[in-house]
This record gives sequence, C-alpha cells and structure tokens, in this order.
Amino acid sequence: MVPTRGFSSETIVHNAVQDAAKGGKDRLLVVTLYDFDRSGQDAEAALVGRMQEFAEEFGIVIEHVKLGLSHQQVIDMDLPTRPAKRESGADKKWPYDFACELDAIAPNVLRQMLADTIEPYMPQHERQLIEAEEEHERIKIRMMLSDAA
Repeated sequence: MVPTRGFSSETIVHNAVQDAAKGGKDRLLVVTLYDFDRSGQDAEAALVGRMQEFAEEFGIVIEHVKLGLSHQQVIDMDLPTRPAKRESGADKKWPYDFACELDAIAPNVLRQMLADTIEPYMPQHERQLIEAEEEHERIKIRMMLSDAA
C-alpha cells in the first residue's frame, strides 16, 4: 500500500512498481480516490499513466480501480458540491458546473468502500493476521484507558 496525495512524485510511483517487481509480483492493484474536480481527475490520470509506463518497464500488469470520486457517485450519494473553479485554461475545460471534495463522503462509507474493494485481493491468511493484530491493538487501547481511569 502506497498512499499518495495530489500529484504523486515520479519516485514514489517508480518505487511502488519496482518494489512489486522485486517482491515477485506480476500485477499491481492501483485503487484511486480523488476529488471530483479538474485537478483531482488530472492527478489521477497522471498517476495511472505513470504507473502503466513503469509497469511495462518491469513486466507488471496494472489493474486500476477508480474507487472515487465520480460524477455518478456525487449524484447517487447526494454529496455537497462547490462551484467549479474557472481560473486557469485547464479549469475552463472542466465540463461540470460543480466539483466535490473526497472528504464529503462519510468516513464509515469510505472505509467500507475501501474494504469492499481491497479485501477480495487479500490472501485469507494475511487478512486473518491483520484482523488479529487489529484486535490486539483494541485490547491494548482498552487496557490503557482502564488503567488511566
């Protein structure tokens, strides 16, 4: 997992693909979440494009899942919008009158979207290890909170 923000550096993208290749992977899942605005959509396109270029270099197949934010999601989830920016030439090419921030999605909804997308790709044993570690952390936190009281 390599979380990024905005326009990803070429180094981060290259290293993610290179690490997958070094780890013996022949494919890489790229899940993207960006604002529904011109800048967010451009950043996503740039990331996916660079990933594809580096993947070809390393002989890896990229599987891209655009998790959000799309025009249809903004409509279906009735998310709050803002007026689209119209300052730059690129902004003026944005075909919608509005834009929407990714953080308009409720955190629990976003977590579930991510889980539903990522979990099918996780080997069962890895998932069980992560769930066990999460439970262990919850127990530690409960113990610390009860000791502080």
